Amino acid sequence: MTTVVCANRRYRILGLELQRAGVEAGGATRRLLELAEPAISWVDVARGFGVPGERAETAEDLEAALARAAASDGPYLVEALLPPS
Repeated sequence: MTTVVCANRRYRILGLELQRAGVEAGGATRRLLELAEPAISWVDVARGFGVPGERAETAEDLEAALARAAASDGPYLVEALLPPS
């Protein structure tokens, strides 16, 4: 089984809800919506549970990581970094 975490390092849904409510997220509010400091390393979290994994920063990295995951005998995690939105 392969788990792919699409990591954009933000609570995007909360930003959308603030927009719907007419609230402008700035300053301290914007920092609360980000997961960049400290960034969560999903690969390290997986390793803590004994699951191998890797981070993919490009489409080519993702393709190679998925190939290695498919060749794996057990669970595998791929953290796909997405550009900030």
